[in-house]
Amino acid sequence: MDKIRPIEIFCGTGGVGKTTIASSRAIHLAKNQNVLLITIDPSKRLKQVLKLSDATPGEVVECDFENTKFDVLLMDPLSTLRKISEKQNIDIDNANYLLPLLFKPFGGMNEIMSLVELYLLKEDSIYDVIILDTPPGKHFLDFLNTARSINNFFDSSFPEIFKAIKGNNKKKGLFSKIVSSGIGKLMKYLEFVTGPDFTENFIDSIIVIYSLKDVFLNSLAVEKELNNPDTTHYYLVTSADQTKIKEADQLSNSALKEQNRNGTLVINKICSQFLQDWTPHNDQLFDLRNNLLERENLIKQLLSDAFDDVLEFPEILSNDPSVHVTKLLNNW
Repeated sequence: MDKIRPIEIFCGTGGVGKTTIASSRAIHLAKNQNVLLITIDPSKRLKQVLKLSDATPGEVVECDFENTKFDVLLMDPLSTLRKISEKQNIDIDNANYLLPLLFKPFGGMNEIMSLVELYLLKEDSIYDVIILDTPPGKHFLDFLNTARSINNFFDSSFPEIFKAIKGNNKKKGLFSKIVSSGIGKLMKYLEFVTGPDFTENFIDSIIVIYSLKDVFLNSLAVEKELNNPDTTHYYLVTSADQTKIKEADQLSNSALKEQNRNGTLVINKICSQFLQDWTPHNDQLFDLRNNLLERENLIKQLLSDAFDDVLEFPEILSNDPSVHVTKLLNNW
């Protein structure tokens, strides 16, 4: 294995064991390092894998896995918003009903707030290694493109509009002040379709978000670390399945290669050891064994050529996720 970086990111399509692999990595490093494991995946499978029944989304909790301790955070966008608003003395707890809807885990703010959360954690500098379990597939691309999303939102064409909104205390006169702008026309149409109450709540939400502009923009500093191979290492997790390999190949080409990110290929659920130890007494079963071995080797070769580092993890024959984590530990 290469040197340990301060940030390790696990990505991959759904159903390949990414969260389990990331958990085993965290436990492995936690034997000698101060480690935080974050799941950005809204499905919160990490909670099941590590049996964190009492874990509250948005709060760092200590996990003790077979006498190895490390911290875990189940990403929650609204909790991160609350953290940064408290730093700016902005009260969002008594805000309108739209903010919780905008910052739901399955909403579009999940990846953006994950970058902000990472920025806050890096500011505290209490961890040797932060491991991120990212959302599956294309949502990982959303995470990588977060910086672009933040820049686009706070683009130079927006400030004057938001200043007009923020500086206006009389909601009823708001639209007359920004009617000359394209967004003003959109807002008038929004008011017509949804009613003034919804529109006012929408404006209040935008005011809160824009009031935190500096925190969002400061978090872009983390992107430099994510693009630096000396500070961040990427693990592309896939499984020894033809469909998953094709999906992983697409993800690799669209994310890691195009953005010049170095990484390690992790092939999970390898069955070679079982197949090689299997000696069928039936010719048809013997042909099946050889065909399965040949297919697995072809699958591994398809992606392996594109990576300097390749790790193989065996199929674990158990329905208990914690058993998977324990057995996978031996492969690091």
